[in-house]
Amino acid sequence: MIVLHALLKLAPGALPRFEELLEAVVPPSRAEEGCLSYRVYRSLESPDEVVFVEEWKSQAALDLHFGTPHFRAYDQAVRAQLAAPPAIRVYQAASWRDL
Repeated sequence: MIVLHALLKLAPGALPRFEELLEAVVPPSRAEEGCLSYRVYRSLESPDEVVFVEEWKSQAALDLHFGTPHFRAYDQAVRAQLAAPPAIRVYQAASWRDL
């Protein structure tokens, strides 16, 4: 399993537009065959920070997600809503015995 964390710092006043973008990307992403979980969380300490926590069956499934029309449209549109580039980390889930 692949786990993706994407931390985004929104520009001041960008939250309403960002929420519109979420409406267009979250439901179809969750419906993708390789998606196990796709959630977005807003920071309690910093309301302009959000984090995507996604779980995918494989790296191939995540790569397919990045090529979908809904993700590509979101990716282009969200750039104007950010105060800084996103911090993205991708992890390979493993058994504790494998660490």
